[in-house]
Amino acid sequence: MYATTRSYAGVPADERKADRRERLLDSGLQLMGTDGVHQTTVRNVCAEARLNPRYFYESFTGIDELLVAVFDRLVDEAANKVTAVMAHGADGRDGFVHRVIEAFVESTTADPRVARVLYLESYASEALHPRRFATARHFAYLVAATPEDRLRAEFAAGGLVQLIVGMVSGSLPLTRAELIHRCTELTVATMRVRT
Repeated sequence: MYATTRSYAGVPADERKADRRERLLDSGLQLMGTDGVHQTTVRNVCAEARLNPRYFYESFTGIDELLVAVFDRLVDEAANKVTAVMAHGADGRDGFVHRVIEAFVESTTADPRVARVLYLESYASEALHPRRFATARHFAYLVAATPEDRLRAEFAAGGLVQLIVGMVSGSLPLTRAELIHRCTELTVATMRVRT
């Protein structure tokens, strides 16, 4: 017990461990978002984080667990931004939908690494497949007006994600602002939303 609570240079062991985990997550994002999931190995992550590989295994059982942790951290950050926008009330249905979609798109595409991980690399990793689908459903349910409207919400969210994939991959020639505008129109036309 003493070894896990001992301070080093005034920093408790738990804080040092948490710091190492954050460094590994940051390195995972850097590698996944630039080189892709298949180039994101334990060795590469540790080299990027400037940590001995033994520290990798104090936080993660393997590379797939790291990939999922990076993905989940990005999703949590986006969800926090969307929820904050939703908490400010509504300025009419269209304005509400626009602000929610704008918060989602901006928070998941402003950093090209984040966009690549969430929208491109998640297709390349079996570990991320379930997370990708669960995430779209989660965001859809945030704006569903009623339980019975969830089907339309999932439809709208799936379409939004697919359009973002097109924008991020370059196959859909839309600017971020154009995508937000078009998706707002389509979402308003498709579903009732909670305002």
